[in-house]
Amino acid sequence: MVRRLETRKTWFTEGARALRVYLRARNGEDRLPSDEGWYACPLCLTTVFRIEVLEEPDPMLTEEHVPPAWSGGTVLALTCKPCNSEGGRLFDGEAHKQHTLRKFMSGESSEPVRAAFTLDGVTTYGDWHMTGTTGMCMFGVPQANNPATADLMTEAMDRYVGPDAPDLRFTITPRMRINPDRARASWIRAAYVAAFAQFGWRYIAQPALDPMRRHFTDPTSVPLPVLSMTDPQGDTARREIWIIQEPAERRCVMIVLGQHRVLLPLPDDTRSLEDLSRAWVGDHDLTQRARFSASGILLPWPDKPLYSLDVLPTDNHR
Repeated sequence: MVRRLETRKTWFTEGARALRVYLRARNGEDRLPSDEGWYACPLCLTTVFRIEVLEEPDPMLTEEHVPPAWSGGTVLALTCKPCNSEGGRLFDGEAHKQHTLRKFMSGESSEPVRAAFTLDGVTTYGDWHMTGTTGMCMFGVPQANNPATADLMTEAMDRYVGPDAPDLRFTITPRMRINPDRARASWIRAAYVAAFAQFGWRYIAQPALDPMRRHFTDPTSVPLPVLSMTDPQGDTARREIWIIQEPAERRCVMIVLGQHRVLLPLPDDTRSLEDLSRAWVGDHDLTQRARFSASGILLPWPDKPLYSLDVLPTDNHR
């Protein structure tokens, strides 16, 4: 814990210095309350903090995993507690459910999912198991079913027993409510934090990303265009940052997070998120598996905030 606290303090100090450098370059240093070190949450940019908050029992600055911790992500930035917790509740939880269901349907997971089983107009609820790549079975959950309905299901199934039984036709519906838009926003949010770690305050402060921050705070306030694509067969451990240069109309920052590729604007890009989306989408459905030909520069994946666009002052000019 002591080592983690020291790491957080180092990240705070470096981030506070980079923030002051960025504001000074734009004659905005007076936005900070004093000459002390102040750090802002990169996800909302609404509150600044002093380093003392890191030592509080319930600190308001927390470790942000990129991608989400459930997918093997590592800590890559400090964000405020409300943004971190709300991001997990609103977005990361939906992405986790979607990932779980995809693994189940592809036979990669042996964990059951709750489902509804419908036969001849009778529906019961239970746990749906995959057995191998071709088999499956349903186990009813007594507390989830009315006993009379369970009896009706038994009668319905009995009609399909014997040599003269009709063809069995039934429906299985997963009982897992998923908001796909918020699941996609989870990966966009993670890519945003990765871009912050790589490029710093100057990058995330560009106007093109304002709608993104508003969406992270309140997903009902402003919709996001399609900015991500999925490759279900991609390597889940892949982490990359690309500066896409060709074709010219698709120039952007592409963040690769396992099976997900997220499109972000270039530094100082004058295009809107809608412009960027249109340049890539065209007639394609980027929410499904998609492949495109593009070339660019691969940047090393950061293991801490680098602030590469925020030139830090030397020791003599701090």
